[in-house]
Amino acid sequence: PDNIGPDGYQLRNTTQPTDNYTAAQSINAQYLLGEADFGDFKGMLGARLESSNQQVTTFKLTNPDQKTVASLDTTDTLPAASLTWLMKDDMQLRLAYGRTVNRPDFKELSEAPYLDPETRRVVIGNPLLERAMITHYDLRWEWYLTRFESMSVALFYKDFEKPIERVIRLGAGGIRTFANADAATNYGVEFQGRVWLSRFFGKAMSRFYIDSNLSLVESEVQLGDAGAQQTNQNRALQGQSPWVVNMTLGYENLVARSKASLLFNMAGERITSVGVKGLPDAYEQPVPQLDAVYSKTFYEGNRGDKWKLKLRLKNILNPKIETLRGGEVERVTQKGVSFKASLQYKFPS
Repeated sequence: PDNIGPDGYQLRNTTQPTDNYTAAQSINAQYLLGEADFGDFKGMLGARLESSNQQVTTFKLTNPDQKTVASLDTTDTLPAASLTWLMKDDMQLRLAYGRTVNRPDFKELSEAPYLDPETRRVVIGNPLLERAMITHYDLRWEWYLTRFESMSVALFYKDFEKPIERVIRLGAGGIRTFANADAATNYGVEFQGRVWLSRFFGKAMSRFYIDSNLSLVESEVQLGDAGAQQTNQNRALQGQSPWVVNMTLGYENLVARSKASLLFNMAGERITSVGVKGLPDAYEQPVPQLDAVYSKTFYEGNRGDKWKLKLRLKNILNPKIETLRGGEVERVTQKGVSFKASLQYKFPS
């Protein structure tokens, strides 16, 4: 208290003239889907026709007639197709193709500044943003050892048109904004497996299992005219890590109706903000994330009353998250450890 006052720290709630916008979006869509079996092959073919209209108007409270309007009106055909070869009763090979759309949200289209709650950076939207289109190609081999256990290997390729990236706004003292690159590609391989530990350690481990996933990704962005001011013309897509690993050590007891799991996640370094005019890109360094989850279900009487208790401990290791720019530490944060408990009751039917 001694440090808060006219001669010390003061807390003020201030509103800038441009801290206001109105926004609306409407989406209309129709889709058609067909499936067919051809002996050992299964085919799927479909398409979704999607029309979207986004309107974001940023205005000044002192002069409502002085405004910036962002209008994004698009109609996209999004096809999808897959062909599955049933190689054996427990094995299949699947080839898939599809297109998806990624639209900016309201605050990414508005010039009203806001404070990012994670980075504490001021962010201003870009009313000239376009929506991004993504074309997906996947080839996946799947082996189902049992109804619960499986292994898979997948090759994937993703082609981006006008991907949206977070960049530093020119001449704005470190303010972040958003911009469309011309194009980008992501391709790589994914390994996934889920097995009971009793397969390796006997009956004593019959209630424990491991579920793991590893992705290796090669990414490249093509900047075009939009990236003329950017420092690095040859880099990965902003936000894309070259590798991602997920592992779960789980426990399941059907008799006691309880489940528990330890979940581990880690990803390779990724660009958090794109540098401009000689300023290097900022890279978030790999950090381990460890969570724990426990749940138990209770039944009362013969009416089917059901209670479910769930506990979750998140970010147990609480690592320091470092962001480097040009090899120097720009920012260090810690998210902290969080705990959540819930109790759910389901009425009998």
